[in-house]
Amino acid sequence: MVTNGIREKASMCDMMDSFDSDNVDRFSNIVAAKFAKDNDMPAIAGSDSHMLTTLGKCVNTIESEDNLDTIPQVMKRGQVRIAAQDYATKDEVYEHARYILHISRELLLEYALAYHPRAPTGPPSGPLTRTRGTPIPCSGGPSGLCAPSGQAGFREC
Repeated sequence: MVTNGIREKASMCDMMDSFDSDNVDRFSNIVAAKFAKDNDMPAIAGSDSHMLTTLGKCVNTIESEDNLDTIPQVMKRGQVRIAAQDYATKDEVYEHARYILHISRELLLEYALAYHPRAPTGPPSGPLTRTRGTPIPCSGGPSGLCAPSGQAGFREC
């Protein structure tokens, strides 16, 4: 949250999500934990679960009455501790990425068509696919390949 979300406004929060099991870079968790400590904020953990397999990777223990309404108040007072924190596995990260791409497919396609109108819209039609910076089939280039103008190692067709 501190590195890629609300940044400088994070000090306005009541507590800091200082461990997110879905953070692949792990650096964000270190920065968030340090921020919470430096700003005397309670630190909590979250699994950021979008899949069943990552539920429970993080557990917070809250010292509270048996009443849901008191939980936010006691958490703000720091009566919470991180009882378990574990990172998502590589397979879980890939599963989450596939999920995000699947639910974002239409938006990604709209963006690609709006900002890259010359990009192919169908499946690849040969051994090489046309993506940015990747050689594409053509006639006249070395070994029948060429690349975008100015790319080293290939002739412009």
